[in-house]
Amino acid sequence: MEEVTAEVARVDMSRVDQLFKGINKNDIQRPTGLVDILIGTDCCILMPNKEEQIGNLQLMRNQFGYCIRGSHPLLEVPKLSNHGIVRIYWASGKIIPLNDIHVLDRDTVSRLGSTEKRLLRNSLEYASAYDEQIVDMVKRGIARKLTKEEMEIHSGPVHYIPHHEVLKPESKSTPLRIVFNSSSSYMGHTLNDYWAKGSNVINDLLAVLIRFRQESIALAGDISKMYNAIRLSPLDQHTHRFVWRNLETHRDPDHYALLTVTFGDRPSGAISTLALHQTAKMYQHIYPDASKMTEKMLACGGFCIKHWIISGNEKCGSTLQSQDSGESVEVDLDEFAHEKILGMRWDPKQDLFDFKVKINFSPKYKNVRKGENITKSQIESSVPTSLTPRMVLSQVASVYDPLGLATPYTLAAKVLMRKLCIENNTNDKTIVNSRWDYAMSVESRLEWMDFSKSFST
Repeated sequence: MEEVTAEVARVDMSRVDQLFKGINKNDIQRPTGLVDILIGTDCCILMPNKEEQIGNLQLMRNQFGYCIRGSHPLLEVPKLSNHGIVRIYWASGKIIPLNDIHVLDRDTVSRLGSTEKRLLRNSLEYASAYDEQIVDMVKRGIARKLTKEEMEIHSGPVHYIPHHEVLKPESKSTPLRIVFNSSSSYMGHTLNDYWAKGSNVINDLLAVLIRFRQESIALAGDISKMYNAIRLSPLDQHTHRFVWRNLETHRDPDHYALLTVTFGDRPSGAISTLALHQTAKMYQHIYPDASKMTEKMLACGGFCIKHWIISGNEKCGSTLQSQDSGESVEVDLDEFAHEKILGMRWDPKQDLFDFKVKINFSPKYKNVRKGENITKSQIESSVPTSLTPRMVLSQVASVYDPLGLATPYTLAAKVLMRKLCIENNTNDKTIVNSRWDYAMSVESRLEWMDFSKSFST
């Protein structure tokens, strides 16, 4: 037999002194690599004896010194997975002060209560979907529930971040998303204030869009849950705690910790982009034919392509590899009438960018208009009688056009906005709001209605 067993994996023993009294973290060494010798029970005098036990973890000792067996959440064993682990850099050496882990400030509990009430008031369906997403996060290893024992022995910094829903009715896959707010204050401290943003490694938006239009065939892939592919170190996990109680508002909340980078973290953009680039760099020699192996290469770093969209008429270039079976599959471009490419609407069949302008003056809830969009035929009857500059500015600003393709229309809108500013020009700083909230003249209202008819779809 050439080897006794597989190589011994690394285990983080730096926190073992927090579990057993009188033990220094240097007292227990955990070698890694191949096993040199296997000692059987025929040498029972060398078998270690149990000194102390905490939960499922035992401290043992023999002639060679201390060792441990079992498992404990504080002692991280890196899993054989394709997820990279990062340690977030704390700006200027600052680390959040240790907070009393037995106390939840009123704001944390109050925010949870507000979220629960809002979800239940809005829709029982949305509330159930929210709870199911948190349960799914635990199942997928994105978050874990903390035990009372672990919280009591933890001696590092602690921070709780609130979470809330973001509604996207137009999204087929996730009409409701959970967002964690790392910019929110907990016990007087804001998590994002302690972190360095990181280098600006995100590709320039304009440059990417221009490159996207250079060649005759366009190919776009969407990475599924990109931030969840990057795991946090144990220290950073406890600064990503949150509370939830499965909508059971009568009981105390459970404590959870996020295990991966979240969208609200200040350095999340830099971390995810660097991890993506590092994945490509690490596996470029294994997969030299990048045009065919991009999916497999990125999957090595945990970045799974949700789907590919390719441009072309009829079946031009519409044969792709299935991520599940590896077999060639035909892509029906009619199923993808429009896709979002960096925020812009793209028609893959014609390989064109287009714009869908929505006219809607209804109030917003969670940044989403409550009412229906106004069609071209409804403009005269549905535009508010007291139309204000603030209302029309909101409509003009909603047109997303980083390439300036819609400039002939948006420039005309800006000229009309300038006329409104001249119409109600004042130097009195005490009535700034009146510049935006006054009812415009009948003539100006008619001009905006005519413009909206030419711009709406």
